[in-house]
Amino acid sequence: MKTSIKDFTGRNWLFERIHNWLTAGSERFFILTGEPGVGISAISTQLIERGCIAAYHFCKAGDVETTKSTNILRSLATQLGNIPNYGQALASTIKSTDLQAEVNCIESMTESQIAKLYIDSLAPNDPENELEILIRLPLTALQPQSSNIVILIDSLYEAKITGDENIIRLFAQLSNLELPNWVRFILTSRPGDSLLQEFSATPYHIENTSQENQADIWQYVSERLITSGTLSGQIVNWAKGNFLYAKLLIDNIIAQQSLDNVEALPKSIDEIYYNFLSHTDVDRENYQKILGILTVAQQPLTLEQLIKFTEINLDKLSYCLEELHQFLDVNLDVNNDEGNVTYTIFHQSLRDYLLDKKRSGDFWCDASSQHNLIIEYYKQDTTWEELDLLKIDNYGLLYLVRHLDAARRIEEVYTLLTSSSKWMEAKFAAFSSNIPYIDDLELAMNKFPKLLQQDQLRTLIKRYVALRSGGGGKVQAKRGASERRIFYIHQEAPKL
Repeated sequence: MKTSIKDFTGRNWLFERIHNWLTAGSERFFILTGEPGVGISAISTQLIERGCIAAYHFCKAGDVETTKSTNILRSLATQLGNIPNYGQALASTIKSTDLQAEVNCIESMTESQIAKLYIDSLAPNDPENELEILIRLPLTALQPQSSNIVILIDSLYEAKITGDENIIRLFAQLSNLELPNWVRFILTSRPGDSLLQEFSATPYHIENTSQENQADIWQYVSERLITSGTLSGQIVNWAKGNFLYAKLLIDNIIAQQSLDNVEALPKSIDEIYYNFLSHTDVDRENYQKILGILTVAQQPLTLEQLIKFTEINLDKLSYCLEELHQFLDVNLDVNNDEGNVTYTIFHQSLRDYLLDKKRSGDFWCDASSQHNLIIEYYKQDTTWEELDLLKIDNYGLLYLVRHLDAARRIEEVYTLLTSSSKWMEAKFAAFSSNIPYIDDLELAMNKFPKLLQQDQLRTLIKRYVALRSGGGGKVQAKRGASERRIFYIHQEAPKL
């Protein structure tokens, strides 16, 4: 997350409300909603910085892996391992039917090692089972804690729009299941999300124009601009409660180091994006290729991937990315052995703008065209039956079906999944697991039930059931000198 504690302003009224919920309330969930740009993720980051969150996860637009239920649950479990006795509670509550344990003898072990978790894999693609094993059972088995264990999941809306609604429904089930009252959850999403009705708690919505929110924006603008109260007041009025607009506008004012015409300043986020794209040195065809591909990408892309998908040469692409850097998130991919830098759109509001023809006009990026560019790169002017699927890279193996779905190329999805076993074999060869193939089957069954013939749907269901029933994973366990089993998860705790 780019927001740091020193950039944060206000919100004391909200933190007081959350404190009252933790100390005097009885609801299991505190659900926080707000419009894009009002600062929900910054609030989540601040709660973590203040040390009141035991485990957290951010669902990120443009990164499908962060919205998958199993990844969310294991991310949370990794952090819960820092709670005293959680490892022992996990070991004592796992049923033998849920794992095949390989026990190795260790002569000595420290308390810090005992706190860690190592879970190689549970039953494939079974988030309900993982929620029970990693969250509910061990937390229920823990002795009463001196303070609340608070779990935070930010931007649940992103999980919904990527098609994985399981995590929302799974956590909603915890409202009615046995859990200690000191286990609490903070969830954030966009307002009007129908899936939030699954929870018994009433969402707390941050109104953009509320007195508290307006006062916070005034404070933020005043602290960043050493200037007259008149300009600060105008920016607050134009912002209409949107922190992102205020931040982007002030960043631009500071970068220019002069202000000749106040009235010429953009009055909305859309105007900020329009002004930037109107004055960039990147020609329209290239910026539409770059930003267009990034708006539909399923994970942050490397320079090499952008070259492949856009067909822009390295020198030109590097120049374009430098010109567009203000509205890109550029990060080092820590999971890549080559240390590749990755690029993604910096905020969902820019994606929304670029993909909405009425708002962006000549700067519109046609999502269907972008999906097709990626598809055709992999298809290489041949048929899926004739293509050597083993030569497709990991991005294509993981997300090609998602791009075909988004481009409404449904028959091709069915062909890829069922015409032979080559697609499943290629994915297994790359990931040593059938889970990525099961993900594709789930996506097709959920998205296409009314678009497929009955016999086609039955074929998908048969494959899905056969794979799900055929494979439990294994959990690797180690036993220490004190005969306490401990488990480790193949995942690092997330970093802000």
